[in-house]
Amino acid sequence: MSSCEDCSQQTCDCFSEFEDAIQLRFDLDSLHQGFRRADVRGAYVVRFAPPGFATPLDTAREERQSSQDFYRYGIVLNELFLPRNGTYGPVGYNYAVVLPASGRRYLITDIELAGETRGSNCCRCYRNTRKRLTLDGTYLVAEDPSRGPAAVLRR
Repeated sequence: MSSCEDCSQQTCDCFSEFEDAIQLRFDLDSLHQGFRRADVRGAYVVRFAPPGFATPLDTAREERQSSQDFYRYGIVLNELFLPRNGTYGPVGYNYAVVLPASGRRYLITDIELAGETRGSNCCRCYRNTRKRLTLDGTYLVAEDPSRGPAAVLRR
């Protein structure tokens, strides 16, 4: 292990790429409140300029060849859209997750992300300290990674 006197020789495996990820998963228990694969087929996400949902900016649709992805792994809002006006990430926008096959729409607003850099002198890693959002009017706290995705969407 390095003594950290020469930081150029130290490699830090922070695994912090997804610290700020806003992941939405579909409940797959179709016997109760979950979705069947056909319910999620054709799903898309619209990014809106706030306030509200009057000004759509972009739409990301599930691709046919990756139709299993939304169903199995859910949606990571951070990965769907290119940066706009120099801002990266989901903060500062509102979103609608639309499932035409099941007639459902989920509205996401008020995304809050914050974090800090932690660690030793040579190996400092970013960690999320605040991840919150409002889903269909319900305020959700999602910064505990052991809790799973930010939200589970049910039928």
